[in-house]
Amino acid sequence: MDPSATISLTAGLAMLAVLLQHLRCAVLDGHLGRNGAVGLRTRATRSSDRAWTAGHLAAAPRLRAAWISAAVGAAATVAAAGVQAAVGDRSPWALLPSGVAYAVVLGLVAAAGVTADRAARRIRDEE
Repeated sequence: MDPSATISLTAGLAMLAVLLQHLRCAVLDGHLGRNGAVGLRTRATRSSDRAWTAGHLAAAPRLRAAWISAAVGAAATVAAAGVQAAVGDRSPWALLPSGVAYAVVLGLVAAAGVTADRAARRIRDEE
């Protein structure tokens, strides 16, 4: 296995973890106002400031799960690569934790988007 693959996948997961945690903290601290670049951007969440805030607050638990999954995936990939190096194995099995982590993170971010959209639609329908 090429060490650069492990490094790239681990670095990507670590960056995802940092970005997702930063997004979650900005949501919870009230610092993520409606904008054109960052956030869970659906038609409903962009419909008003209240809908944006409600959607993002509803999605915060899924964002938490996503950043933790990315961080755990990065650590598991490093651990698997270390074990693999210790036993002299060169097969690509050590990349499995990163593949699983990316799939889980993608699913959680998608679920966060659905959750945010539903919460924002409820607010939009009330207005």
